[in-house]
Amino acid sequence: MLLYVDPREGSKKFLKEFDGESQELMLDGGDIAFWGNGPDDIPWFVGIEHKQVSDVVNCIKDGRFAGTQLPEMLKLYDVCFLLVEG
Repeated sequence: MLLYVDPREGSKKFLKEFDGESQELMLDGGDIAFWGNGPDDIPWFVGIEHKQVSDVVNCIKDGRFAGTQLPEMLKLYDVCFLLVEG
């Protein structure tokens, strides 16, 4: 499976972690994306937004995730995940 990783500051570290399994791609939403199989083997585009706990707290305060990032991801992907680390 090939992972598409946004090369900008917040997600570029994943290019090293998934070396040989990833490709740089500017994503309009999320940090990582990949093609998977949905029900009845229908291709689904899956998006993942990765955040540290401190960033989640900031996003709750300023409304960035719910107001900007999540709506953009819902337009782009068939299924979206928020991965919280920490």
